[in-house]
Amino acid sequence: MSNTSTMVDRGKRNRKRLQPALWILSTILAVLTAAAFLLHKPRVHHPEVVTQMGDVIRIGILLQSHPQASRCEAVVRKVADAMKNICPECTIVHQRCIHKLSPRQKLFLDSASVDVPVIRLPNGVVTFEATDPVIAQQTCTASEKQVGGNNKCANPDPSGLAMALAAVSHTQMEFKLSAGTLAKLTALAALTSFLICAFIIRSERWHGRFSHDAVESGPQKFHAVAVPRIGGFALACAIGASIVGLNAAGLREAYSVEGFALLALAALPAFGGGFAEDLTKKVGVLARLLLTISAGGLASILVGATLIRLDIPGLDDLLQYWPLFAIAFTAFAVGGVANAMNIIDGYNGLAAAYSIIALAALTWVSLQVGDQVVLLASLTMLGALVGFLVWNWPGGRIFLGDGGAYLVGFWLAELGVLLVVRNPEVSPWFPLVIMAYPIMETVFSMYRRKIVRRRQVGQPDAMHLHQLVYSRLIRRSVGSKKSVDQHRRNSAVAPYLIPLIALLMLPALLVWDRTDGLLVCAGLFGVAYVWLYRRITSRRTLKWMIKT
Repeated sequence: MSNTSTMVDRGKRNRKRLQPALWILSTILAVLTAAAFLLHKPRVHHPEVVTQMGDVIRIGILLQSHPQASRCEAVVRKVADAMKNICPECTIVHQRCIHKLSPRQKLFLDSASVDVPVIRLPNGVVTFEATDPVIAQQTCTASEKQVGGNNKCANPDPSGLAMALAAVSHTQMEFKLSAGTLAKLTALAALTSFLICAFIIRSERWHGRFSHDAVESGPQKFHAVAVPRIGGFALACAIGASIVGLNAAGLREAYSVEGFALLALAALPAFGGGFAEDLTKKVGVLARLLLTISAGGLASILVGATLIRLDIPGLDDLLQYWPLFAIAFTAFAVGGVANAMNIIDGYNGLAAAYSIIALAALTWVSLQVGDQVVLLASLTMLGALVGFLVWNWPGGRIFLGDGGAYLVGFWLAELGVLLVVRNPEVSPWFPLVIMAYPIMETVFSMYRRKIVRRRQVGQPDAMHLHQLVYSRLIRRSVGSKKSVDQHRRNSAVAPYLIPLIALLMLPALLVWDRTDGLLVCAGLFGVAYVWLYRRITSRRTLKWMIKT
């Protein structure tokens, strides 16, 4: 009886301590909802016409906005006809009205220093981009007479590092991968991952002393037998196989393939640090985090994955006008998301199934905007995770390990960054909402450890949401402490949580281009998370556990 009273009292105290979190998140939700209404602006229409001269130079014309879509479309047609008359051999790449400018396009219209030669017009700007900056500058200078007036060619600003990187990633691809090619590459990644996992499992007697995850060696271990924890190696092999397959198909020169390969190269420090920990058990959390942050910085350099907008006044100015700050901010955010993914990797199928849902969301939006770099990378990792999941759930024959968790977390974070950087119509809050579960788990864990339990933030515990679902809702209802019952309980956590998380993520797919709607989605997810957490740790649940 004394133990019963102690458990109930302890649960009651923890519940009271969590009360402020619910009130704080409710207040944040109210503020975000108000901000959503304040940030909602009437739609404007910016005429844009982009033409291609051969394979070397691209000329873009971007004009100030018009309040009416019909007026904008009329201006676009007029500008396009004028460009055809001036340059009959040129090809019209884009002929459209833009509803939302990218930060780089805003700089063009704001007369700020930019990374390419431009000719500024009274009502807009003409930009010149080329693989060779000298050709872009010469074309800009030669075009001064055709533009007329006193409009002179403005030289690019060489200090715009982040903008220059973003410009590379914004380049549109004339060549597109077919649906059949994408399906084959996804199947290749799935098959490669499946076979490598099978090999790891069959050969564990050779490498088990290095690769096995010890049973109950810490507060976050809940499996019954030693299992290989190097599933991340199978994911890395699947990515490599996809690159080899693309090369064998003669697609190496496609820009989407080049961007995909460079992203894989940037992921090596993140994967390497985690994989080394899987084998040696001697690589600390700080070292792994720093390696992942460095991988984020490398991605900024190689593929231009640098955030320059979050739709937050003030912060956007810092990101756009301080390139090094933008790169550091992005790298730190990528490292945080990768570490968050490692936190939720606690039960069979949980991290893999969640990542598959997140990748499916990124795939859907990349299809909407026609971004083949993100599409190719999303489908490749999705296929690799499907091949891994066959062995991981419900059998639990192999784990992602730190290498796999950091690789998947880095991949998801970078694809979210690229989707925003390369496509101005995508709200920067979309990837944040898609990754809300691991981010919320990390932030709330810091709050719980420091404020509620008054412990060090980095001290591990068994109080994550997925662990509470296991211990408070499933453990008592499934069976004994036998190995077979432990295995059934472990595999039951993912089916309990994944549908709830997917249901909360679903509204984001409807408002992926609207920051106001995504702000509301983020607030609702936070409130729902804390409500569910308090519900599980409530006094009624504790009494039910004791009775059963």
